[in-house]
Amino acid sequence: MKQEIRVLILEDRADDAELLAKELKKSGFQPDWFRVDSEEAYLNALDDSLDLILADYSLPQYTALKALDGLKESELDIPFIVVTGTIGEEQAVGCMKAGADDYLLKDHLARLGQAVKQALQKKQLRDEKASADLRLEKTNEQLKAALNDLREVQGRLVQQERLKALGQMASGIAHDFNNSLTPILGFCELLLALPALESQHPRANHYLSMIQTAAIDAANVVGRLKEFYRCEPQTLSIVPVNLSDVATEAVELTRPKWQSEARAKGIEIKIEFDLKDVPFVGVELAGLRESMANLLINAIDAMPQGGTITIRTQARESEGRISIEDTGTGMTTDVHLSCLEPFFTTKGPKGTGLGLSAVYGVMQRNGGRLDIVSEVGKGTAITLAIPYYTAGQAKEDTTSLPQLRPTKVDEPLRRGDAAG
Repeated sequence: MKQEIRVLILEDRADDAELLAKELKKSGFQPDWFRVDSEEAYLNALDDSLDLILADYSLPQYTALKALDGLKESELDIPFIVVTGTIGEEQAVGCMKAGADDYLLKDHLARLGQAVKQALQKKQLRDEKASADLRLEKTNEQLKAALNDLREVQGRLVQQERLKALGQMASGIAHDFNNSLTPILGFCELLLALPALESQHPRANHYLSMIQTAAIDAANVVGRLKEFYRCEPQTLSIVPVNLSDVATEAVELTRPKWQSEARAKGIEIKIEFDLKDVPFVGVELAGLRESMANLLINAIDAMPQGGTITIRTQARESEGRISIEDTGTGMTTDVHLSCLEPFFTTKGPKGTGLGLSAVYGVMQRNGGRLDIVSEVGKGTAITLAIPYYTAGQAKEDTTSLPQLRPTKVDEPLRRGDAAG
């Protein structure tokens, strides 16, 4: 069965074109051919339905070399064979360099069939190679995607193992840690119950209250470490909370850090308040207090030369907001993107990388949000947005947890005042 091919013949003599078609039939082809004899007709005839181009080397106003240029510009891959009456060796080499598959003389057409077969085979090999290259490119893309997925899975597995180990460690030390806290809390309660203590020793009374609150919050920290790998469901202790009270308590809890320690280093850190009246929010009191303390410590660490921390509260339509703004070093884009990940820290060996991730965890389980705005060299503002408390929202009564009593020493921390 003869092979059907569609052939474009660039030839100014009709009888020569007929001769080429007959020779193709003799060689086992069934040509569907047509002839053109001008540049315009040739360029208009070029399309991907063609299987072969046979071109005379020299037409009155066109040449095979120009025809090859036109084929290149069309970006079509069509076998091109030059058929001419006379051609010198230099011209023949020029045709091959320009992209012709072969050339032959009109008075030696016996080789036409073999030349066409070879040209079509080369085209088939090029097509197969292009198809193989495309498949290889797709395979490489799939492999890259699979490798990225594998790396991501490995990273998650490593992180899960680290978090699981952390949780197991927390579970292992919880009993001993709570045993250590028991006498601290017990003696605090006994001393705070003495009638004469508050009137005769206001400083001691205030510090005992701070110790008691810090100890209770510390007991909650160990339990909340388990949330990083969530092997056990957590019972929320949501209560109505006044954001302004929590802000004052957090400042008191971190006073040794931002006042005593800072002054020992010869730097000054000022804390300013901008506290608005905000309805009670529904949140875990200990978790929010711990979160505020973590944010304050981070803000202090971000101001190695000193600076100002501003604590603001705002009431919005469905949520209360409390923010801590510092005038420290700020975050780069990379740090901003990674700062909420567990174990990520910029503090070197001094940091654990659990501060902001713990704050984020508190906001997640309480239905709140954490927003971060930071600019290198200008500082960072972190805002906690918490839904308002609604009746019946509390899942466990924790109102008996002690609150920090207002300080009666040094300068009182009042709304709008600066402390330092």
